[in-house]
Amino acid sequence: MNLYKYLTVEKADEWLIEENSILLTPPIYLNDLHEFRVRREPADLKERRALFEQFQREAPSRLPFEDYDRWVTSKECMDGEAEAMRRLMSEAIGVVSLASDPVNELMWAHYGLNSGVAIGYRSEAVDEIDGKRFSYLPIGIAIEVNYENGASPMKKDFSDAPHKMTTKRECWSYEDEWRIVQNLRDARPVSRGEKTYYALPAKRERIAHVVFGANAEKIFIERLSTWLQSGDARVQKLLINPVTHELELSNL
Repeated sequence: MNLYKYLTVEKADEWLIEENSILLTPPIYLNDLHEFRVRREPADLKERRALFEQFQREAPSRLPFEDYDRWVTSKECMDGEAEAMRRLMSEAIGVVSLASDPVNELMWAHYGLNSGVAIGYRSEAVDEIDGKRFSYLPIGIAIEVNYENGASPMKKDFSDAPHKMTTKRECWSYEDEWRIVQNLRDARPVSRGEKTYYALPAKRERIAHVVFGANAEKIFIERLSTWLQSGDARVQKLLINPVTHELELSNL
């Protein structure tokens, strides 16, 4: 099985070719506004008191427990927890979103803009653990995304975190996504202006399949093919079947 990273011409040029990298994206920059917006199961009184005592040890204050407890159990605090969790996780982890199908019309329209490229890595193995499928790729371990609209709280011990981090609403199911979730500290930080990006090695020698969009220009195809050098990747381009109007793969 191959898994594919869809890239526009601009992102392929800037990161794949110039930096030899695939980017990790912190959750706050993902297209889906619901991504990583999770709430934990409410803490009981004993747990809240233990957290308060921990905070007091780390940053002593004159705040009484009663005032602290009144705030953390308030509707305002509870309603803001999901967004606070999303921002907190965005400081620590990033995502590489991959697709199993390099001939997906919507993926090309939304992410490759029909002129970019889909970079495919071959899975070395696929395992299933606790109902989740894992694919071992040269650039990391990808987890299959499941799609559901219910929003149950995360368990207090975070034991279901992998499930929460790989669940999206059903309207996104067309992506058939697998994703790598990795610590930002394991990536190479790259500063561009006031923004920091997090780069993983693209490992071009391990790329198995390259698919150019139907509108990819010859000069871009040549540029990326030169970057690939003498690798073993199969290189193809999409075309539109004149009879069925379906997208099809053609060899280059």
